[in-house]
Amino acid sequence: DPEDFERAKTAFEKVLDLEPRRADAAAEISSLYAYQYEGGSSDALGEIETWAQTAMEIDPRHAMAVGMLSVHEYFSGNLHRALQTGLRSVSLGPRDAHLHNGLADVIQRSSIQLARDAYAMAARLDPLYTYPSLNLAHSHGLLGRSNQALAVIDGILDLEPDMPAGLLYRAMQIILLDRTDEASAILPRLDALVGA
Repeated sequence: DPEDFERAKTAFEKVLDLEPRRADAAAEISSLYAYQYEGGSSDALGEIETWAQTAMEIDPRHAMAVGMLSVHEYFSGNLHRALQTGLRSVSLGPRDAHLHNGLADVIQRSSIQLARDAYAMAARLDPLYTYPSLNLAHSHGLLGRSNQALAVIDGILDLEPDMPAGLLYRAMQIILLDRTDEASAILPRLDALVGA
């Protein structure tokens, strides 16, 4: 929602106005622009880098700022630089599940197996942050391990029973196991959740 984006960005800018040494506020603005870019705003790409650089000028060892530079490089197609900065970000923030998830996204372009391990690490670091687990399930599925994918998805759905992506992934994996009737039973629930 554009209004939510503007409210969040304004709030972080106010933090920076009050405390100009808050690298985390600048890194969060970079992250907001990454969500904008993923939503189709190509203008946001430059802002991801600008705000990540701003954060790094304040604190060159700020893990999220380095992670956002990795995101920028990834979105720009510079996978080698994305991997370098992604590795640096997790070395600066070894317990940050978001950074590990971002690194795994980069790794997945080269090795699904290594990415699976990185997603598993991110999921262990923060079991309530469901994106790494969803990515882990997807990686299992790509590797032809539908039963492992389902086990992970079921764990996600235990936390968030109405997560559309989790229900969709569950239906997809069940179809791969030739259990189409069971998958068909999920679709009305999914339709009701997404308003299709």
